[in-house]
Amino acid sequence: MSAPSQPSEELKQLLGQSLRLRQDLIQRVIARDFEGNASAFGRSLELQAQPHHKTVLRWARQQQGLPKSPQRLLALAQALDVDPFLLLQFDPALVLQACRQASWNLSWGSIHKALAILNGLLALTPEAWPPPELAEGFDGEWYCEDFVHDPRAGRHFFQAFEVLPEHFYAPEGHFEAARDPQLWYLAYRDISLKQDEPEPLSYWRPFGLIWTENQRLQLLQFSGLQDAAELNPDCRFAFEVFFGQGAAMFRMASLHPFELQRVSDTAADLPRVRFGFPE
Repeated sequence: MSAPSQPSEELKQLLGQSLRLRQDLIQRVIARDFEGNASAFGRSLELQAQPHHKTVLRWARQQQGLPKSPQRLLALAQALDVDPFLLLQFDPALVLQACRQASWNLSWGSIHKALAILNGLLALTPEAWPPPELAEGFDGEWYCEDFVHDPRAGRHFFQAFEVLPEHFYAPEGHFEAARDPQLWYLAYRDISLKQDEPEPLSYWRPFGLIWTENQRLQLLQFSGLQDAAELNPDCRFAFEVFFGQGAAMFRMASLHPFELQRVSDTAADLPRVRFGFPE
């Protein structure tokens, strides 16, 4: 694999200046899960060297830059039980520009040290994807669903999939709420279907994100596409992926549980977003 590439200095500076912690999300989770007690939240951070109390308050209450290291950003995400990417306040246009300008081996840590946690997630890789170590502080493993495009069954069409995010239920058994927010990473690789089991022919290539938050569904495709839709209360949704000329295996991964199933165009009318061709 080639050495990590870098964005232009101008783009690196723009990204570095625009990236912030999402105080709105941090405050909302602290209010919901820690009864608004920022000190209790700070004590829940699993770090060998606990951040100073004032640092925790800055993370929670003031506009400021990112934590100084990937370990701190990850610990913050784990304490909040939120995917670390969702803690980033960013300009989607700048992120997409960085993805288009640099190769798949973009070193995100060169933009900001804390972003090094994205290197294995958003890189072209022959290794296990997504990186297992990022899930250790959550449920210990990623929740992944794979699906295969077999061109012998059809080519050049959009296939729909239904997603059920993690749901929480009351003791009586009735639905209370869907996880909010929740994020999914998507990647694919070329395969051969000549054998009984799919045989990989290329590296994993991440191509986009989907996330749900505040009853809104959003899609970000690294080739430059964006899409969005309003959600129903149960946050169930559908997304579409283009199935092209060759066989491919796709993987959808989240740090939190979900269910995935292939659906037809005649399926129930769900909020829906669409990926273009995965370049």
